[in-house]
Amino acid sequence: MKELTDKRVAIDAPISGEDQVVTLLGSLPPSFSTLVTALEALVDDVNLKFVQYAFIYEERKQKGQFDRSSAASSGG
Repeated sequence: MKELTDKRVAIDAPISGEDQVVTLLGSLPPSFSTLVTALEALVDDVNLKFVQYAFIYEERKQKGQFDRSSAASSGG
């Protein structure tokens, strides 16, 4: 998605941040439905960077790779 967005910017046809968020949320698999619902509830307060971090966090959590101590020490 980042690559497509960068290409659109290069031809002076950027995609709005809101459209990027909607597209990203719509492309997630069913295992992320709880995350999508939570993010949709915050629709006015969400930006693409926030959604990307939430997605990475959820993916790691689902894979059992999330370690609270390392996240706390890295600031998130």
